[in-house]
Amino acid sequence: MATVEKIAVNAIMAGCEPPYFPVVLAAVQALLDPAFNLRGVQTTDENVAPLFIVNGPAAARFEILHSGRR
Repeated sequence: MATVEKIAVNAIMAGCEPPYFPVVLAAVQALLDPAFNLRGVQTTDENVAPLFIVNGPAAARFEILHSGRR
């Protein structure tokens, strides 16, 4: 089971800085939504991976995200 605590521990170990954690948490929540069908993604025999695009105010707030703007 994915708890906020477990997600936070994994994010920290992956180098996620605290201000970015809400984006990580939102991504995990999206992955776990039954409409996304994560089971289908995990069990396919093709090469697939989820892609997350951070857009809008969150993208503008986090300048470190790779947006192409400098």
